[in-house]
Order: sequence, then structure tokens, then C-alpha cells
Amino acid sequence: MSSGDGSPGLLHEAMHEVTGTTRTPAKSRMLGALGIVPIVVDVFDSDALAQVIATAQPDVVIHQLTDLPSAPGTPGYPAAQEANRRLRIEGIRNLVQAAKMAGVSRAIAQSIAFVYVPCEGMRAEDDPLDLAAEGVRRLTVQGVVARSSTRF
Repeated sequence: MSSGDGSPGLLHEAMHEVTGTTRTPAKSRMLGALGIVPIVVDVFDSDALAQVIATAQPDVVIHQLTDLPSAPGTPGYPAAQEANRRLRIEGIRNLVQAAKMAGVSRAIAQSIAFVYVPCEGMRAEDDPLDLAAEGVRRLTVQGVVARSSTRF
């Protein structure tokens, strides 16, 4: 939500009230410094998440749920992929359920391109996912497949 120079993101600049959730107080302070209303909540706590969304009364929910503290090839990367897979399955399910319960009629989700079947050229959202992926990459594909089946 930041333009990279520390100023508020485009939504904030367009006079939208932006609420951002995080799991850590440190990131909460960063969001507040950007002009975003910060809320600390655990997306695995479906009741707390439902309360947060009901209180915020958003017009739109923008899903940016990701948990990747380790880069590919670094120690901890496989465990991070498993945590991210869980977040994309359980966390997104809780987010969508909470948004529906609060009467939110629109959601926007982040996307990634490296889960598609390998081939040359650009990818489109209707290209096939690499369901035969192996190893750590398989966890990412599984998380995206689960997210895709969570309809708003």
C-alpha cells in the first residue's frame, strides 16, 4: 500500500479510508505511519477476524495474506512454504467467511504467476496450474488451488 517513498498508497491518496491487518504490533506501527488504520489480528482466529471485519465495515476486502519470511534456497524456506500454504488455505477461508458475514460484497485477491504449468510467454488467469509440481513448490500450488476454490 506504499508507493515506495514512504507516502500513503493510492487508495489512501484517493481519499479512501484504508484499514490494514497484521499479526504483529511492529507492523501495526508501520501501517499507522503510512496513514492506514492498523488492526492486529490473527487470521486463524475466525471469531476475532469476523469481529474486526464487522467493526471496520469495509466496502471491499483486499486479500494480501502471505507468510514468507525466508527466500527460496535459504534455511527455513520449506517450513515457510508450509506456513504460507496453511495461511492461504485456512486464513483465506476465514477471511472470506468473515467478509461474507459482515455483508462485504466484493473481494480482491493477490496473485502469483509461478504456480502455472511451465511454458514460454506470459500467463493468464485461466492458464492451467501446475498440479504436478513437486517439492516445496507443490505447497505453493496447493495453497493457490485452495484459495481458488474459496469463492466470494
